[in-house]
Amino acid sequence: MIAVIGVSGFIGKNLFRYIEGIWPDVLPVYFTRQTGFKNEVQFDELLKSDTTIDKVVLCGGNSNHNVSNANLFHTIELDGEYVQRFFEKFSCTKAILISSAAIYYGCDGVVDEDTCPRPNVNYGLSKRVAEMVFEKEVRYRGCSGVVLRLTHAYGPGERDNRLLKNIAKAVASDQVLKVHGNGESYMNPVPVEFLCKVIEYFLTTNTTLTSTEYFNVGSSESLRVRDIVSELQKHFDFDYTFEGIEEQPVTFSTSVEKLRKLGFSSTNTISDIVSYVRSMIEQ
Repeated sequence: MIAVIGVSGFIGKNLFRYIEGIWPDVLPVYFTRQTGFKNEVQFDELLKSDTTIDKVVLCGGNSNHNVSNANLFHTIELDGEYVQRFFEKFSCTKAILISSAAIYYGCDGVVDEDTCPRPNVNYGLSKRVAEMVFEKEVRYRGCSGVVLRLTHAYGPGERDNRLLKNIAKAVASDQVLKVHGNGESYMNPVPVEFLCKVIEYFLTTNTTLTSTEYFNVGSSESLRVRDIVSELQKHFDFDYTFEGIEEQPVTFSTSVEKLRKLGFSSTNTISDIVSYVRSMIEQ
């Protein structure tokens, strides 16, 4: 049995739809919002059950990047507690945690998996604590663990306030696209299906690890928001403007060389984005 925890979120929902066509025995697990998936189960009810879980993908936790100081410790709890509660109940051979490249906030330039993360924003701090909880549990339980540090994924079901959706809206409505900040933040986006394929690989690859491996997941090209917007303007008719000051600019770009060595490389970033934006406009 493979459990996907957090199926009501963007990543979890797309992942479950992807892998349920590959494996016959996949369990969708939600926290508060039901999805309508067949045989879905609420997380607390899962912990009370006698279900046997061999592999798990942990996609839960907080997805709001603007974590205030007042909500910091509650967010840390959201990101890390469910990970520990799962391992306290279930013994599995393989576990995958979907984390965020936000753990590198505070760094400048190119970072890789050997860069020591010292996040200086609350969102990144909460994700790093969750990673540490995960690593501790994997080591203690003796299973194989993988942490995927995602930059930015896009695809069906992403939030309405995301950049690519806003570009499609600007094109369709003939309105000026307003981009917050000066466009210098690195984005390095990948299609959510690319992430799903990476997860599929780690679920199917036989390993004997009893520790945690970390992998950055992002595009092979280092692309800023400004780069993406200007490139898409070559394909679509829209105007844009930068406004406001970005409080948490992304001044780091993640190296994905470690993942590339396993055969995964997202190199057609702009053409993939163009196809995605065009599909949203045509809907």
